[in-house]
Amino acid sequence: MPDAIRTQDAPAIERLLQNTHRAYFRVRQERDALARSGISRSHLPDDPALMAFALLNDHDRNRVVAEVLPVWHQLLAKGLASGALAETPTCTLRLLAHVLPLIEEVESIWSRLESAGDAPEAPRKLLRCPTRAAGLWGQPISLHFAAGDCAYLMIAPDEVFGRQPTLLPGEASGHLAGSVVFPCESGSVRFTLLTRGGEVYQHVFHCSVKELE
Repeated sequence: MPDAIRTQDAPAIERLLQNTHRAYFRVRQERDALARSGISRSHLPDDPALMAFALLNDHDRNRVVAEVLPVWHQLLAKGLASGALAETPTCTLRLLAHVLPLIEEVESIWSRLESAGDAPEAPRKLLRCPTRAAGLWGQPISLHFAAGDCAYLMIAPDEVFGRQPTLLPGEASGHLAGSVVFPCESGSVRFTLLTRGGEVYQHVFHCSVKELE
């Protein structure tokens, strides 16, 4: 009898595992998106915690919804959530509930750096990044950067590139390095640096499209 029960339950167990893994991979992608919004990865849930979110599924969903509901429209406006709250997976809501205090803290930094269009040029010792590049239309352009004494670095491409602004936190040492890839268009990418001492600097990268000969 036990063997018969196990055989009968096998499809349901397999579906449960498949659903759990889909939820896990989705919430990992959403964690990566939050990291690009300015929340340090050290403050985000690790992989085992995300698996726990996925395994919990809809357990205690009403409580989680109640935490997120008052700020749902703000999360939508910031691009940190999408769609209807009622249709959002519970594991996603758990992740958002976990980082709500951090999101509110980072919001003021977003506002400050977005409005820093008159900030002085970043000294090379603080931000190293190319100034210009040219390529064929649509050709991938890889833009490398390295910052020092960095609390946060905002990377804001022009709309023509089809990329959203990104806010990256610096490491504990103040170092931050990486690259962004975008299709070649005629436009600019603005880097705005907030140092650990509170100073704000910027650097603008200009991209142009080469004419075919």
